[in-house]
Parts: sequence; C-alpha cells; structure tokens
Amino acid sequence: MKNSKLIDIIKLLTPKERIRLQELVYSPYYNKHQNTQLLLNYILESIDEQVDSDKLTKETAFAFLFPKDKYNVQRIKDVMSLLTKQVEQYLQLINYEQEPIAGQLNLLRELRSRNAGKYFEQAERQMRQSLSKTKDEGERHRWGYELESEADTYFMSQSARAQHQSIQQRANHLDRYYLLNKLRVSCEMINRSNIVKVNYETPFLDEACQHLEANTERYADEKLILAYYRILKALTEPDNEAHYQSLIGYLNEHATGFDADEARGMYDYAKNYCIKKINSGKSDYLQRLFEVYKALLENRIIYQNGMLTEWDYKNIVTVATRQKEYDWCYEFIELNKPLLDAAQRENAYTYNLAMLHYSRNQFKEAMELLRAVEFTDLYYGLGAKTTLLKTYYELDELEAFFNMIDTFRTFLKRNKLISEYQYKVNSNLLKFAKKLATLKNKQGVISNNAFEKELQALEKSISTTKEITNVDWLKQKMGELG
Repeated sequence: MKNSKLIDIIKLLTPKERIRLQELVYSPYYNKHQNTQLLLNYILESIDEQVDSDKLTKETAFAFLFPKDKYNVQRIKDVMSLLTKQVEQYLQLINYEQEPIAGQLNLLRELRSRNAGKYFEQAERQMRQSLSKTKDEGERHRWGYELESEADTYFMSQSARAQHQSIQQRANHLDRYYLLNKLRVSCEMINRSNIVKVNYETPFLDEACQHLEANTERYADEKLILAYYRILKALTEPDNEAHYQSLIGYLNEHATGFDADEARGMYDYAKNYCIKKINSGKSDYLQRLFEVYKALLENRIIYQNGMLTEWDYKNIVTVATRQKEYDWCYEFIELNKPLLDAAQRENAYTYNLAMLHYSRNQFKEAMELLRAVEFTDLYYGLGAKTTLLKTYYELDELEAFFNMIDTFRTFLKRNKLISEYQYKVNSNLLKFAKKLATLKNKQGVISNNAFEKELQALEKSISTTKEITNVDWLKQKMGELG
C-alpha cells in the first residue's frame, strides 16, 4: 500500500489541499461510500503522525476498516480504487477552479442546450468581458473560439441568424490561436535544437510567416504573435543583429502587458541571444545583457510571486561585476536579499557579496566571507572553491593555494553529482593553475630566457586545451608574469 498510486498522490497534496479533499470525500454529492471516508482518515492520520511507511499496509488498513472480518485483499483493493477515483476527481476540480473561463463556457453550453435564450445572452456577455481582461492572447483565442462556436450554434436557431458574425469571429480566433502557437512552439523547437543536436520538423512555418508579413495591419493588435515573430527572426537569422534590436525594443515596450511567466520566457530568448554573442567574442553584448536584466528588474517581470530565485540573483551579480557596476551591484545585493527563499538566503547572499568583493580586488574580505559558509549546493561549491583558489593566488598565499588545489581535486573526485564536463574543465583549471603558481615562484630564480620559454610553453598548452574554466583569468595572470 505504501507504494500505491493512492498514497503517492495524497502525499503530494499540501495540508490545506488535504482538508479540501476530505470535504469532497465527505460530500454526499460526490461520494456515498463511507468506507472511502474512513480509509482517507486513516491514511491522513498516518501521514500526519509520520507512521513508519512499512506499517501503512493493506492489512493494517483492512483491520482498521473491518475489525471483525477476515482479511480479504480484493475487498481492500476495491475501497482503495474508489478512494483513488475521488482523489483524481479532486485534482480535476483544482484544475477546473484555476480556469474560471472553463466554468463560464460550461454554463453557456448548458443554457444553450436548455433554450434559455435570455440567460444565454447574459452569460455570453459576461464571458466576453472575462476574455477581454485576460493577458494571455493564446488563451483568449482558445476560449474565444469555443465561445463563438456556442454563439454561432445559438444564433443559427434565431430568425436573424444570417446577420450574426460569430462564425467569422470563430474563424478569426482559430487563425490567431494557430499562428501564435505555431510561432511559440517553433521558437522552442529551434532553441532546443541549438542545445541538443536534434532536428525538428516545422511544417507550415514558412507559410505562417509569409501570411503574417503580408497581413501586418490585420495582426497589429496581436502583440504576442508579433513578439514571437521577432524571437523567431532572431533565432533563425542570428547574424542580423537588427532582429535582436527589434525584439528587445518590442519586449521593453509591451512585456508588462503580457502574462508574467510568458514575459520571462520571452526575455530568456533575448538573454540567450546575448550570451551566445558574448561567447563568440562580441563583448559589447555583455552591456546589452546587463540592460536586459535591468529591464526585468525595473518592470518586476523577473520576480515570481514577489520572490527572486537564487540563480537570477547570482547571474545578475555576475553580469554587473563583469561590467564593473560595483555600486549598483551592492545596492542590488542588499535590496534583493529579503526576496530570496529563506532556505538559500544566507548562502546566496554571502556568496554573491564575496563575488563583489573579489571583483573589486578586495581579496581578504572575499576570502573571509567564503570561509564563513559551507556550500552544500554543487555549483556554489565549485564557484566558492574557484574564487578561493584565485584569491590565494592574488594574495601570494601559495601554501594555502596549493592546499586548496588538493582539496578541490578531492572534491571533484568524490562528488558524484559532478558531470563529466564539469570534472574535466575544473580539473584542467587546477592543473594549469598549479603550473602557473609554480612558474611564478621561479620568477627571478631562473634565468629570464628559461623563464620565458616555460611561460611560452604554458601559454601554448592552455591555448590548445579546449575545455578549461576560468581560462581568461589564467591568460590574464600569465600576461602579468610576462
């Protein structure tokens, strides 16, 4: 029983949802089986009391429900099956409650089928009003299509049916719903194909774009469609930087009117475009990426339920420090600390404050901050150890530097969560950092000619090794030795 679908789903519910599930199971409208009510109570009490899962069995449940009867496995299975259906019905109702327009549509259908003309038209007006307020154009066209279908069926039975425009509006919603989702899905397919090597088919995409380009006035008010069209152009013609300018300008103007999740997703395309340009050597796109983050912050699009994820927090600090926007970065770190999830708040705050100090060459302050926190997260751990390693080098604390190399290498070998790629790029960093520090120790001890030869050999070795993290730092430090 402990591994049953019934138990697994109930455990996924919040305490509040479990109470509402009980209300449904105890409602005579939805359920008339007393045994399912008793079984639900037994399960919930066991979960609340954290009863050993091995004790939550069909046998113990049967003994609770039927204390005077001999154990019958099929009998308890039948009760579990009935209760599972009730739990699934509750999940359906949760989803239904989150889509009030679906309820309005069902009301409309019932009123039409019962020939309640006066009240049908009243419900139709209410649904149209609800649709006019939704920010999601895709959902507006989806439900608009269903609304016009009902309106068309209703008015076909009326004497003035020839004059009604529902069928035209129905077709318009269908066209826009298809066009929006064709662009939306195609953008995601192209984006994924750039991450994992796979070729997706996008039939009718060219025709959809040609139709949109030939009918710009017709779709002038369809802001989501026009936004995804700009994303598509930036994805398919990345060398034409005018497409990025068109996209970011359009998002900055209209994104606050979009659903927040949708807007964040569209800005992600803009961020990824900038990152690819930066990785290809176009350093001016770092400033553009910084501007994207500032727009997300100023319009509060980046926040989810008023909170900021620790990864957005870290990424913004990284970009700001690389742009040497130190005062702005410090203010950002302090202002947004309370908006981080409480479980990660102190680690994220301390780590990012350390990164700011490191970027300002305040190495001792950065080192003290990083030493004060135990980083349980893999990527914070890698980042902290890398920064400590570089800090020891900058402070000429070479004994601590070499000890950190050994500690870091042990961390890489023992941590099973580290990917093969992460292991390789970090191992190469340690290898070349050790050679760099060793060579630094030789400066002034061996002849200038011998030192220069070793430095050139190290530079060549690093330049021919493709997978190294923090390679820019290594090159910078070698340049300082030269």
